[in-house]
Amino acid sequence: MNLIITGVDTDKGILFCNNNIDFYLKILKKFRNNYMSFKNDFNKAALINDKDEQYRISHSLKGVLASIGASEAMNMAQKLENLCQNNASLTEIDCCLNELAVNLDRIMEQISEI
Repeated sequence: MNLIITGVDTDKGILFCNNNIDFYLKILKKFRNNYMSFKNDFNKAALINDKDEQYRISHSLKGVLASIGASEAMNMAQKLENLCQNNASLTEIDCCLNELAVNLDRIMEQISEI
């Protein structure tokens, strides 16, 4: 199976899943379902000034992105995680969040087409 998702090294993700393509596809769909509302969830935590929750969901997203082979998005999630941890300005956080959200939307749209 030749699986192409822009922004995702699917070979790396499949390898992470012990070369089980069916399991990898299951993880991709679960990722899409669990993180479709990432930006919204992050912003809800921001509204109540819950820095710990912002950090936690950024950290969780980073780990899942690494496991599916989405290195660029993972690096963005790591940057967002670091910004949250270091009490960066709202402008810095929003800029990083928006950039990450665009990347996630593109990946999720492609996963929906599988």
